Parts: sequence; C-alpha cells; structure tokens
Amino acid sequence: MSVIQAILRHKSPTTTNRYLKKLGLESTREALEKGLAGPGTLVPFKTKKAARG
Repeated sequence: MSVIQAILRHKSPTTTNRYLKKLGLESTREALEKGLAGPGTLVPFKTKKAARG
C-alpha cells in the first residue's frame, strides 16, 4: 500500500485506501501489491499484438 500511496502522492494511506475502494480497484490494489512484492512474483500482461488479436 505504501508504494501505491507514494505513486499517487497521497500523504495519508487512508486516502489511498479510500480511493481504491471507492473506484472499485481492490483487485488492482492486490495485483499491484503482489507485483511489487519482489522477485519471484509475476503479474502477466498482454502485449499489444496479443490484445489485438
């Protein structure tokens, strides 16, 4: 959560948490936390070519 807070430049983690919940981004928060957890954690992303089709 602290990394997301820093990226969004929020002074309070409560603010970051409130926005993530309000926007329905709980799963995004969880994915970011897992992805930023360190080595060995992989969050797959589709490439532009794969997304087109």
